[in-house]
Amino acid sequence: MFKRFKALAPEIIGQTRDARLPMEIILNYPALKMNPFGDRICTVFSSTKDGDCTFEDFLDIMSVFNEDAPISLKAEYAFRIFGNS
Repeated sequence: MFKRFKALAPEIIGQTRDARLPMEIILNYPALKMNPFGDRICTVFSSTKDGDCTFEDFLDIMSVFNEDAPISLKAEYAFRIFGNS
C-alpha cells in the first residue's frame, strides 16, 4: 500500500511515511477519483479532519473499503461519511 500512496506524489513522500498529502492529491487515487463522495471520505478519515491524509489515514480508508472488512465497520463509516453532509 505504501507504493500506491507514494505513487500519488513521489516528490512529496520521498522515503518517509510521515508525509501528509493534500486531499486534491489523494482524490487522484483511482478508487476515490470516480467517487462523488471522495472529499467526504478524505475528510472523515483525515486525522486532522481537513481532508489531507497521512499514510496511516490512507491505510484506514483502504481497510474500511476492503471487501473483507466487517459489515459493522463499513456501516459505521458510512454513517460518518453520509451523516454530516
